[in-house]
Amino acid sequence: MQGHNIDVDCAKTGMLNKHVLAALSGGADSVALVHLLNELRLQGKIKLTLAHFEHGIRGAESKEDQKFVIALSQKLGVPLITESACVTEEAEKTGEGIESCARRLRHDFLRRAKEASGADLIATAHHKNDQAETVLMHILRGGGLSGARGMSETDGIYVRPLLKYSKADLIRYLHSLGESWREDSTNFLKDNPRNLLRLEAMPVIEKAYPSSADALFRFSEIVRAEDEYMDFQAQAAAKRMTENFMGVWVLKNPESYPVALVRRVIKKIVPGFGFDEIEKIRLCTSRVSLPAGHQAFMRDKQIYIVPPIKNPQSVPFSLIEETVLRGICTFEILKSDSPERSAGFTFVERINPLPLEGAVVRTRMDGDFMRPLGLNGKKKLVSDIMIDRKIPLPLRNRLPVVAKGSEVFWLVGAGISDAIKTGENTSSITVKAIFNHKYGGEIQ
Repeated sequence: MQGHNIDVDCAKTGMLNKHVLAALSGGADSVALVHLLNELRLQGKIKLTLAHFEHGIRGAESKEDQKFVIALSQKLGVPLITESACVTEEAEKTGEGIESCARRLRHDFLRRAKEASGADLIATAHHKNDQAETVLMHILRGGGLSGARGMSETDGIYVRPLLKYSKADLIRYLHSLGESWREDSTNFLKDNPRNLLRLEAMPVIEKAYPSSADALFRFSEIVRAEDEYMDFQAQAAAKRMTENFMGVWVLKNPESYPVALVRRVIKKIVPGFGFDEIEKIRLCTSRVSLPAGHQAFMRDKQIYIVPPIKNPQSVPFSLIEETVLRGICTFEILKSDSPERSAGFTFVERINPLPLEGAVVRTRMDGDFMRPLGLNGKKKLVSDIMIDRKIPLPLRNRLPVVAKGSEVFWLVGAGISDAIKTGENTSSITVKAIFNHKYGGEIQ
């Protein structure tokens, strides 16, 4: 659609032939958005519903906004969904700031309105000046490329069809239509970082660097492409440099990869961590404690990222059917003539089942001991066996054992006890232990 120098590309934003829910506050930006989308509706290109959230922050002024919005929807003949709330009361209950609480409640409302209306997408009126502010805010907070890329025109169920237009463009468009809008008095209060940036910093920046909003928008477009390229490279690198074993992520030889790739791979493993936590992991030389019970270890030029885990309760070891140690390992009884051998995350043992009557499968405990093959029945602590076998420390508490009391008969991946070895005069079964090595998720 071409008109008033503003072109909303339905195909590019994914709106063509879709039902769009437009967020309408009553301000100039959202009113311009609604008029532009209504033109598309009249052309048969989209179906349109409006949504207004009355947050109650400005008392009577908010109610007047709501009346304005209702009148606009009636004038255009477009259905409207409204909802009112008291953000200040909610913020007091939750301890949130007013702005963050209002944002959360507004997004919750928009998602409900989308479901109620059957809409496919939610359109918001973010524009070029909003993008410039967002990019600057992320830069000033120390964000990387992913933050400096700002907002996207399409983001899941959200579309922002006005991002390439300035606030001035939208005002001119409304003037050309002879349309009015509401002013939000809180936009002129210097009580939050965005307003301070908009009201004080941006005018100074524009004075020193005319068209800085255009430049920051262009910067965000460049950064977005380069961020996507770096993410593609990190995804490919992750397949070579990572492994997940029982929920423990292993970064193999991270020093041989560029720092930027290592940081991104770590971010994919623990997406909730910020720069400081990621650097603690990357620079780990021994052991570090991290938020939410995570830990990181450096062993033999490999970094282990260990999420918290509640070791599963012991389960009876079955000699006739499958045994599952939740989240850790599955044991299968194979035919005695099975040709399978231990490989990768699977371990196969031929054992004498008689001593295992009443045994359980669990993870190791203090005092566990085993009589390893080749020691003529001599006891040895399981902890010492793990050290001798060079089992990495982060994995030791996750290795399953088949045991009766404190006596371990099979330390999976590290050997069996002399007590269950097979011979000419013993029974035998073949058991396959399959580690759930993808437990804990995959690289996204």
